[in-house]
Amino acid sequence: MEAKELLEKYPKVELLLREWWNEKVKNAIDTADLSDEYKETIKNIKVDNVQIERTIEGNPHTLFEFFDENKIHIGISTYIISGSIAFRTKIGDIDSNKDFRTRKGAERDVINEAFEILEEKL
Repeated sequence: MEAKELLEKYPKVELLLREWWNEKVKNAIDTADLSDEYKETIKNIKVDNVQIERTIEGNPHTLFEFFDENKIHIGISTYIISGSIAFRTKIGDIDSNKDFRTRKGAERDVINEAFEILEEKL
């Protein structure tokens, strides 16, 4: 599922993720070596869904911390099948039993599952 569709399908997770992301940005700004004036200026900039969509598509592992904080623990295992590297996902103690040729493919797939699980919890 595309990132935009994912955020639309799971509105509770989308809201919680945006709040979490904005808090992370605020905390990063507070600890950055920047002038107080500049910090105040950029604190007013809010993360929007386009930034989150780009992260889901390009760096889905960035969201693993968000899911950890919400008690949805994601794992990616690497192993060899017929001489080729494969990746498999796990949420908690449930193995997906799906093999992926790339880590990013596995991460994107498991993020979809994590969104669904968290939406149900909320």
